[in-house]
Amino acid sequence: MLGFSIPKLLLLLIILLIIWNLFKFLEKKSKSRALNEQKDQYDEEDLTECIECGTFVSKTEKKRCNICTNAFKK
Repeated sequence: MLGFSIPKLLLLLIILLIIWNLFKFLEKKSKSRALNEQKDQYDEEDLTECIECGTFVSKTEKKRCNICTNAFKK
């Protein structure tokens, strides 16, 4: 009636492996989403040191730092 046959055991093993891999995939997806949210939380910016005065200015700005430009205006 409820005999243990090889095809039934193989089918059960395949179903368990599919479910296990599904949960691993979902866990990895949620971890990567949490890491992306943490990265977005912090606004980091690359800085370079000014040659003349030593202050740090943003790499995205192509002009010199504000301290040097203000010192030459005086």
